[in-house]
Parts: sequence; C-alpha cells; structure tokens
Amino acid sequence: MTLDIDFENCWNIYSKLLFEKKMFQFWNIFDMNFISGVSFNHPFFNNEKRNNHLLAWLLKNKEFAPWIIRVAPLFDEDGINWFYFTESLINAFGDNEHFINELSANLHSMTTWGSRVPYLKSRLKLVEQLKNHKIEKVRIWANEEIENYLKSIKIEEINDEEEYLGY
Repeated sequence: MTLDIDFENCWNIYSKLLFEKKMFQFWNIFDMNFISGVSFNHPFFNNEKRNNHLLAWLLKNKEFAPWIIRVAPLFDEDGINWFYFTESLINAFGDNEHFINELSANLHSMTTWGSRVPYLKSRLKLVEQLKNHKIEKVRIWANEEIENYLKSIKIEEINDEEEYLGY
C-alpha cells in the first residue's frame, strides 16, 4: 500500500478527498465497506505505525474522526475486545456527538445469516467494555446501547423461536 511507503506524502494526496468531502471515493480507494464494516486485518488498518500517524493527523483534523470511526474495525483479532485503533479513537473523540453517532452506526451495520442473536451478543459484550469509560458521554452512550442490545436480543430470540416453530 502506498501509505506504507511514504505516509506523509501519500496522505497529503488522499486526505484531500476528505477535505473535499469525497468520503465515498476515499472509502472506495481503500476498499472500506460502511455497510458491513472491515476487520482487524483490513489493509488500511493493519499497520500500527500508519494508524499512529493517522491518529496524530486526526487529532489535528478532528472533524474527520467521525468518518474514520464509521468504517474502523470493531473487534481485535480475538473477536472479543475492541480493535486497539478504534479504542484509541473512542478515547480521543468520545466526547463528540457526531463521532458517537457514527460509532453507533458502525456497530449496528452488519450483514447476518441465520440468527442475529450471536452477532448482537458479541456487540453487546464489546459495548459493555465501555460502560465505565472515563468520558461521561461514552459511558452514557454505552449504557443506552446496552439497554437497546438487550431489547434487540430478546426480540430476536422470540423471532428465532417463532421461525423454529414454523410460524
């Protein structure tokens, strides 16, 4: 990836798309899917040094953090904990309402086959890790999300039972 060769010069080119509000083109260049998300090993996010450069850039250009969190990987490779870069973004920008809304959109964007319950439970466990977060807005959001996930899981479990019964 060109960003691995020379982050500074390449990022100056790619970031122009962000400044020009051409987010979909930016996402397409890096094959980021805002519907089903990306995984921890996605080429754009799998380089810690590059992620550190990106985080430093975002700290200077905060208005773009919501657009990055919208497509950032949720889970670390263990499938249980937050992806380190995403967690860093939450710690840095969690007091921004737009950022929190885009994080929520990322969490709720998923394609499922079969029962949705396992997917919802995995995201619930992820959000539960933030219920005592140092940023109040994150704590409030996490606790609201936990309530919503618990309700959604109950509804999906009923739907699963109905499907199993042939209704």
